[in-house]
Formats: sequence, C-alpha cells, structure tokens
Amino acid sequence: NQLWNMLDDMAENNPESYQKFIQCHLQEGKELLVPPEPHLCLQTRILEPKERPLFINICKWSRIPAPESDTHPVPLSAGRLEDVLDGSEFYSIIDIAYNPEMLKRADNMCTEMDQLIQLAMKYTEENFKLTV
Repeated sequence: NQLWNMLDDMAENNPESYQKFIQCHLQEGKELLVPPEPHLCLQTRILEPKERPLFINICKWSRIPAPESDTHPVPLSAGRLEDVLDGSEFYSIIDIAYNPEMLKRADNMCTEMDQLIQLAMKYTEENFKLTV
C-alpha cells in the first residue's frame, strides 16, 4: 500500500519522473519475459537407460548471466527433458540456455564451443541420470 501511495504522489507531483520510472520498469519487464532464442541443435544418443536419439537445443538467453571470470563456472539454464513419440520414432529433446555473449565468443573459438557442448551433455547426464 505504501508503494502505491508513493507512486500516486510521484504521478501528481512529478509526472516526468513518474513516466520515466514506469517506462524503465516496463522495459525491464519486457526483457525478463523474452524467451530463449535458438542458437544451434545437436543430435546425439542416449545409451542408457533406453537407447534413443537426443536432441540438445543450445539457446541464448539474456537472463543467464555471464561467468564472473574465465575461472568461474559457466551459468546455464535447462528445460525439462521431453520424450517424444512421433509415429514410430521415439526421441528426447532438451533445451540448454547460455548467456548470449558466451555463445557469441564460442562461435569464434571451436574449443570454447566444444566445452559448452560438453557441459550441456554432462548436465543432461547428471541431472536426468542418463548415459549419453
């Protein structure tokens, strides 16, 4: 309630500041609601517990922070592992998102992209108890 009273006072006494405040927060809200963007898709195989194809969608998402330094862990966010039955084809899909700047840098350095791909595969194995 106190927040609303403060905003009402700002709107009455300083409409320009109120407009800036509202526009700034609307923009921040839009940025938070932007979904991850596809970057590349990998196809590999789940070997255990049941062998099947696995598609890993590597995405860029501005909500994922960049690592603090080259020695810090690389933050990522992952979706659910989805099992898909398409006719007689059975496969799994997972989305893994990284910071856009990390992927941009990795696009120019094969070893960095390889590390991000290995991290996505390791994350999938460890969190879903699979062998890839």
